[in-house]
Amino acid sequence: MWRWIAVLCGVCVGVTRAYLEDVSGEVEAVEGVGVGVFVGGLERIVGGTEVEPGEYPYQVFLRVSKGETSFVCGGSLLDTTRILTAAHCLDGLAAPENIVAVAGEHDFTVLEGPEQERVVSVMTPHPNYQGDPKLGADLAVLQVSEPFILGGVVQVAPLAPPSLDPTSGSSCTVLGWGTTSENGSVSPVLLATTLTVERRETCEEIIVAERPTAVVDETVVCAGGDGLHDTCQGDSGGPLICGGVVAGVVSWGLGCAHLGMPGVYTSVPNYLDWINAN
Repeated sequence: MWRWIAVLCGVCVGVTRAYLEDVSGEVEAVEGVGVGVFVGGLERIVGGTEVEPGEYPYQVFLRVSKGETSFVCGGSLLDTTRILTAAHCLDGLAAPENIVAVAGEHDFTVLEGPEQERVVSVMTPHPNYQGDPKLGADLAVLQVSEPFILGGVVQVAPLAPPSLDPTSGSSCTVLGWGTTSENGSVSPVLLATTLTVERRETCEEIIVAERPTAVVDETVVCAGGDGLHDTCQGDSGGPLICGGVVAGVVSWGLGCAHLGMPGVYTSVPNYLDWINAN
């Protein structure tokens, strides 16, 4: 069964990409859905390096409160009022106001000046999302209560055109404040790493062998699997950047940086009409 796992670290913030746990309580794998974490322990990219402040001005930090637990997701700024993220980041939330979006963020432990914080007023998961990222359509659009002011380190994301399907062997960049390993330490600053796109047919063979009901088709992009670099807990909802445009949304994976196990990303081009309409 899915559950939220709180890792006590000191100051409340949080994380995502969840643990699949059986009824005995044994953690089987880390699988894309939210995981609560407290700062001292926000989770980060595996094998990443710190980016320059403002290098990716469309990256948004999402602080999500669920009961007594807070966790973090990433997102991409679509315009002055809308943010693209993963639908599973919204699982179980009672109200959109439980999400605070911060644009212009770099180090979440320091108020550096350019940050713009907004409360989310509307959350719209894709209508085909079934409450499990493995089943596809894991994307959502958020609207904030007050527009962001564009300029400097706050800019709109360049979305991939409908014709773009990242080719096998090409390189893409992922961003986030997530863990450097499963249950790993945290980074207060935004990190990035480069992943290699996996052939979709190969990815399907690998993933479906482990999770037979998983959707691995044209609606997703698979990347990673070298055992050294990956997204992990806390990176959900952030962008997969290919050729300078946002081509995917961080969704789920079987563990973090397991050799031969690519991560799964929701394809932005496949859902572009829906994104633009919402």
